[in-house]
Amino acid sequence: MVIATYNCGGHICEKLREAGYEVVTFGRYNYPIDAVLYSGAEMPAMNACTGVFDANRSGGGIFMINCENKSIDEIDNILKNRVYTPIF
Repeated sequence: MVIATYNCGGHICEKLREAGYEVVTFGRYNYPIDAVLYSGAEMPAMNACTGVFDANRSGGGIFMINCENKSIDEIDNILKNRVYTPIF
C-alpha cells in the first residue's frame, strides 16, 4: 500500500515503513497512491497531484486520514480496515 504524507512527522513515516507501507511525500510522487496521511486542520490541495488517484486501485477514491493525535497502531488499523470516523 502506498501512503502519501503531508505535514506528518518523520517518526510517523519511519514507523509506517517498518510496518510494511511504502511511504512517499504528497506532491512529489507522480504514481497512484492508496491514502493520504496529513496532520492538522489544513488538508493538502488535491490539485497538486492530478493523476495520482487511481479509482480502480483505491476502491473508488482516495482515503484521507488526519494523523494528528493518533498512534501508529491506530493509523495502521485505519489503513488495514479502511474505517475512519467522520470529519463532522
